[in-house]
Amino acid sequence: MTASTSAKSEDFLHVSVKGKEGTKLAAYAGRIATLLSDPLIVADVAAVSTLDYFSGAIHALLLVRHQGYRDRPNRSPKTRPIQKIAEYLRQGRLRRDGPWLAGFNFNNGLARLVAVYERSMKLAGAQRADHQKKQDVEREAEKLYRKWAGRQWAHTSIERVYLEVNRLKHAASGEQRREVQFAECLIATEEILELLETWKNQGCPR
Repeated sequence: MTASTSAKSEDFLHVSVKGKEGTKLAAYAGRIATLLSDPLIVADVAAVSTLDYFSGAIHALLLVRHQGYRDRPNRSPKTRPIQKIAEYLRQGRLRRDGPWLAGFNFNNGLARLVAVYERSMKLAGAQRADHQKKQDVEREAEKLYRKWAGRQWAHTSIERVYLEVNRLKHAASGEQRREVQFAECLIATEEILELLETWKNQGCPR
């Protein structure tokens, strides 16, 4: 998702970044941009890749907000709307708006936040091997954050997002109810940024 320096105005969908949620998402994007201005991060391919994915999560959440997503914790999938979507796809017709697309982008944002969460803990803990267990990486990231910041790393919300994505991915029933709401995704984003910014302020130890 690298932005082109020659991008024209018509290449963009302009969405509102006003209001509490829009302001927060815009601020988070600015903090990602600031991280990407650090020479040590620029020189670290894994860090740049992680922040690219992070930008994608913010992009998805801005679309979710623009498309009027509503938290529906008791929602279950209905056959007829899904049939209609499949028929549109068969015809090469892709939705540009509506509740289904808002839900699609919400799922995308959740999955990307989880990926960034795991990658960020590996960056901060200098544990980048793919085979390492999440619990071990998390424990190391928590220990280092406590050493650097002098306090516990709060990551309850992003952990809930992580559990939600795994639940949706592995549930035998295929149940689509959402335990995590949009507002919690904003808190989860803040928690990841807190870890990455603290790591950066320590000189990006590896």
